[in-house]
Amino acid sequence: YPSHKVCGEFISSSGVAILNKWNIYPVPVYQARLHTSSCYLSFRFPIPAGSLSHYTLDAQLAHQIVEQGGILLTHTKVLDLVPASTKTDWHTLHLSTGETILAKHLLIATGRLPR
Repeated sequence: YPSHKVCGEFISSSGVAILNKWNIYPVPVYQARLHTSSCYLSFRFPIPAGSLSHYTLDAQLAHQIVEQGGILLTHTKVLDLVPASTKTDWHTLHLSTGETILAKHLLIATGRLPR
């Protein structure tokens, strides 16, 4: 982290709305075009989507976490996550460092999940 990735840097309109609340502003994407060997399909999004490099997005999310008083952990694996069972309960994370963390809120960055 942060690392540049060349995979899709497309953010849905609902994702853009969330990022905007955190003062992160992707480049607006108003339309898309899908190509095949014989034809293409163009369409406009009813609400603009966005695009932002992973490198920039990672850095801006990390900044927001720290700015809001959160703890940013890198080079650490979550070995087990026990989600909160109620809205007043806390999430429990068991880390590769041997630590256990109780957290009211989590922002989990996993990257692409296979299948």
